[in-house]
Amino acid sequence: MKSTVKSINETKFEVTCEVEEKAWKDAQEKARKKLYEKLEIKGFRKGHVPPDIAKKHVNEGEVFNEAINVVLPDTFAHAMEDNKLRPLIQPQVAVEKFSTSSLTLKFTVITAPKVTLGNYKGIKIAKKEVKVTDKDVDDEIKQLLDQNAELVLKEGEAKKGDTVILDFEGFVDGKPFEGGKAENYELALGSGQFIPGFEDQLIGLKKDDKKDVKVTFPKDYVENLKGKEATFKCVIHEVKEKKVPALNDDTVKELKLPNVNSVAELKASKHNEIEKRKKGEVENAYYNELVDAIVKNAKVAVADEIITEEVKNMKANLTQRIEQNGLKFDQYLQITGQKLEDLEKKMKADAEKNIKAYLVLEEISAKEGITISDADLQAEYKHFADLYKMEVKKVEEIFSKDINSLKNQIASRKLHDKLVELNK
Repeated sequence: MKSTVKSINETKFEVTCEVEEKAWKDAQEKARKKLYEKLEIKGFRKGHVPPDIAKKHVNEGEVFNEAINVVLPDTFAHAMEDNKLRPLIQPQVAVEKFSTSSLTLKFTVITAPKVTLGNYKGIKIAKKEVKVTDKDVDDEIKQLLDQNAELVLKEGEAKKGDTVILDFEGFVDGKPFEGGKAENYELALGSGQFIPGFEDQLIGLKKDDKKDVKVTFPKDYVENLKGKEATFKCVIHEVKEKKVPALNDDTVKELKLPNVNSVAELKASKHNEIEKRKKGEVENAYYNELVDAIVKNAKVAVADEIITEEVKNMKANLTQRIEQNGLKFDQYLQITGQKLEDLEKKMKADAEKNIKAYLVLEEISAKEGITISDADLQAEYKHFADLYKMEVKKVEEIFSKDINSLKNQIASRKLHDKLVELNK
């Protein structure tokens, strides 16, 4: 394969590749065979259509497109290796010319920019002092007891903090709306699950009571409901109150926490948990601040195309998460009160910051000679084997499917430790 490189700027290159005739013809044969196997023609089983008949049902344009997909990965990989280019994002691909005997492809490649490191050693950043108060411990224990509370049926009126089991159906302008109906719904009064004003109007109701709850949807709600008045016809089936267990040694034993059998031991255990968590938060905040300072000291210009691609990926990931929660992107913007241009502006700033940090840290890793050895991998396998009570061989087998991800995690940790050591 022949390839030529044209430099557009420091990070942008056009790489033109002439695919070898044999490789191109072999790719066409593979493509043709693949397309023939997909054919479904009456009188023949799928994948068993005779070539002379199949040929009439597959045009050459389809063959060329499929054949290009066949040769593309290897062609690109060899071109990058031959010209010592390291692309940072997916390249743009164009077909310069093609025929049955020749194919010329052009890749527009964006590579990592040059990174000029500034000072990344001896940076003094103060760490916050870790303090665990009695209130911190008491709050944690209160939360633990709340989680182990029982809901007990009560005959009286519902109070704030009680839970009601109800049916409801919502109406706007006298008509029911989508998502406004439920049966035997469990609602904790005061939890803020429903729109403002709804839960408060259920306080004071008893079993079998009925009530029309009138509310106004917030102005930042979904488009078809925002700002509108609604009436919810509600029927209360049950009222339950929360019975929180008393804090004593017997209750602590019933919680069956490891090595905790008394109130004193519970308080000591929670103190240690909180202290460990706060220390972790302080360490993370320190490291993030350290990395920000190191990146600020460095010089690196990130191409607009790289930032645009990262924003595209960020937006796609956000959209996927929104849709998994049953919303559309426009509804998400309405509920959160954001404008698309403001969201994209923030994404752009975050993308540039993240990419710069990635490039600077990668440069430091290279300069400090941070590598992953077989011993590092074996230690990681043993760690997970001990953690999950598995055989080391089994752990190794699991990670072999995505070994690069594991290596990146180890490298990240080693770099973290190195930078902390260099900036004590």
